[in-house]
Amino acid sequence: MKKLCLVAVVLAVLLVATSLCLYSSKHSAIERSVVVYYQGFALIKEIRVVELSEGLNELVFADIPSQIIPYSIIVKSANTSLKILEHTYDYDLMSYSKLLSRSIGKKILVEMEDKKIEGVLLAFDGSSLILSSENNTIKIVFLNKVRSISIGANTSDFIVKPTLKILVEAEKSGKYCLELIYLTKSLKWTPQYSLLIDEKNGKILEFVGWAVVDNNAGIDLENIDLKLLAGEVNFVSNRQVYLTKALAESGLRDQFTSRKVFEYYVFSLDRKITIRSGESKNIVFITAKNLDCLKEFFVDYVRKGARVYVALSFNNTLGKPLPKGVYRLYKLTEDEVPIFIGEDSVEDTPANGTVRVVVGVAYDIKVERKIVESKKIGEKTIRQKIRIVLRNYGDEKAVISVIEHAYGDWEIVEATHSYIKVDAYSFEFKVEVPPESEVVIEYTIVIYW
Repeated sequence: MKKLCLVAVVLAVLLVATSLCLYSSKHSAIERSVVVYYQGFALIKEIRVVELSEGLNELVFADIPSQIIPYSIIVKSANTSLKILEHTYDYDLMSYSKLLSRSIGKKILVEMEDKKIEGVLLAFDGSSLILSSENNTIKIVFLNKVRSISIGANTSDFIVKPTLKILVEAEKSGKYCLELIYLTKSLKWTPQYSLLIDEKNGKILEFVGWAVVDNNAGIDLENIDLKLLAGEVNFVSNRQVYLTKALAESGLRDQFTSRKVFEYYVFSLDRKITIRSGESKNIVFITAKNLDCLKEFFVDYVRKGARVYVALSFNNTLGKPLPKGVYRLYKLTEDEVPIFIGEDSVEDTPANGTVRVVVGVAYDIKVERKIVESKKIGEKTIRQKIRIVLRNYGDEKAVISVIEHAYGDWEIVEATHSYIKVDAYSFEFKVEVPPESEVVIEYTIVIYW
């Protein structure tokens, strides 16, 4: 029943929508280019041709994003005889309650199930209307009994979608070209990578980077020039891509060219594209085959606990940077069935940099670590003996990096295996553990503070 009472209001909304579309369609964008950023916003540049009369003109654009950032709007014209005076972003949208609010003190007609009531609207809430009739009696009408409400509203006082109004002054009548530049929220791109690996032969058989573009900006972006910016831009204010059969086929191709702009990289799509409001589009932006890779095992007991992790690393020899994103790894079984083996979020990697993807925890390799001796040998000096046991239950040898940490000044005075100093607070042992065997690392460290 509550839906029925909105019939007249809905008709009024449709009338306003029709009039606005007719008015604004004359000034629709003839060209759009979009730059989408990591952080969930985009820069849009539009070219619009408008027909103006001499003097002041108010242009109304309704085909703009509902998530536009109003204070970011820039309006330009190459024609010096056109002056931009002001622009207004109007988001006071029509609604049921707004129509009734503007009708307080005015006469309305309420159609009930069995009769019609006419009177001046005094007040309303979510369940009732208060009317004053001609004989000065007060009537309370409950909305669950109402079929429709007729309101004598001026439809030009309302808008049905966010609207940009621009006041311009033209020296003479004619056609003019306007350039609109603005930022909008709720447009985002996320790099996602799919890798099909053959770790025994040290190869990434197929490498595909996807640009996942989500458009929740409240506008259909049709036939646009698309650019994706990789980099962290200061701005005051995970969708999964799964492996498909296409990953193992040759039908995928690079569609973006990259170039450096300031301290960022911009990837430009080599064709026009349409991304409608509410769509998520996955676009192939980089591909490669048969990249060399290396499977690694590592332990960082102090920071990551008693687990042996497996990682895959490779050099970025693709000739362009790899924007930060999620890397998903797959492996084909003997019967050619792809198995998902892990994923990791990796930061921006420049060209010729190293990508290291932590895939998961090794199933057949275990680690134990304990402090077997700890003795204070001075007021600010301590000596400790550490034992680390690596057990390989698998049928293949494993080369494992064991990362240890020491804070303050330190010196290793005795060790069963060689090590390298990683930084002021870390050092690393690299040992080979044969299949079905164990290796014990022991070292004695003196720490000063």
